Amino acid sequence: MDNEKLKHKLLRQLGTLTLSTEELNQLEAMYRQFVINDTLNVGSTKSIKKLILNELFKNKDIRRVCGDFFQNKDYFNKADLVQLFSMIASSKVGKYELFDSNYYSVELESVIESYSDKLLTEYGFEKVRNGWYKNQDSPEDDEFEIQIYYPNMIFSHESALYYHELTNVIPKKYITTVPRTYNNSNTRYGKLLKIVRTSKFISNDDVVIMKTNYQNEIRVTSIYRTICDVMNPKYKMNAEIRNRLLVESLKRNDVNITKLLNKAKEQNVEHIIRPLIEVLAQSMIE
Repeated sequence: MDNEKLKHKLLRQLGTLTLSTEELNQLEAMYRQFVINDTLNVGSTKSIKKLILNELFKNKDIRRVCGDFFQNKDYFNKADLVQLFSMIASSKVGKYELFDSNYYSVELESVIESYSDKLLTEYGFEKVRNGWYKNQDSPEDDEFEIQIYYPNMIFSHESALYYHELTNVIPKKYITTVPRTYNNSNTRYGKLLKIVRTSKFISNDDVVIMKTNYQNEIRVTSIYRTICDVMNPKYKMNAEIRNRLLVESLKRNDVNITKLLNKAKEQNVEHIIRPLIEVLAQSMIE
C-alpha cells in the first residue's frame, strides 16, 4: 500500500477508535502533524503507534486505573503493569489494525519503561531489582527480596524446616540451595545467607511455593527434599536433632513414607533413613 492510501486508511481508523472526544482529538492532531510534515510511511507506523500509546499512558483516568491496581501492594512487578496496560490499550485501540499481539509483546514495554518509574514513584514505590518495586511504607521482606535478587536460590534445610513447621527455631541465617556452578556475584544480602551448593538437580517436584510472614511468595524445598537434605551426613547437623526431626515428620498426615523413601533413594540417603523408619515402626508395634 502506498503512503497516500495508508494515510487515508489511518485517518478513517482514527475516527472509529473507542476513545473519548478529547483523546480522539489528540490522536487526530498527532496524525495530522505527520501528514503535514509528510513523514508518514510504512516505517513510520511504529512511531505513530508508540505516540498513541504514549498519549494513552499519560491519560489521567488510565493512570488512575493503573494506580488502583497496585495500590495497597507491598511489592509490585513491572511485568504486571505491562500486562495491565496492554489490556487497557487493547480496549482503547483494539479496532486499530496496526495494533496486533506481536506489537504489544515487543514494543509496549518500551512505552511503559518511559513512564513506569514516574508513575510508581507517584504512588510511593521505589525500585528494588529485576523489574520489582517496593512500597516505601511497607516493611522490608528480606526473604522475598532475596528471592528477587537471587532468582535461582531455593530456601532449604533449616529455613525449609521452619516453613514446613518441623521446627520453631528461626535460623540465624537464611539457608538456601543453589546449583554448584551458580555465581552469586550480588552481595547485597550475602551476610544474611548460608548458601548450600549441590550437584543434585532440584526438580519442580522438589520445590513448593510458600508465603513469608508478609504474605509474599517464595520458593522452598518440598518437605521430602528438606528431610533428605538435613539427613544427609554431608550437611552438618546434630544427629539427635536429625532423628527427632524424622520422628516428627512421620507423625504428620501430609508425609507419605513411600514417597519419602523414594526421594531418599533418589538423594542417596535411603541407607540412613530406612533403618531409622524401621526402628520407629518396630517401637510403635511394641
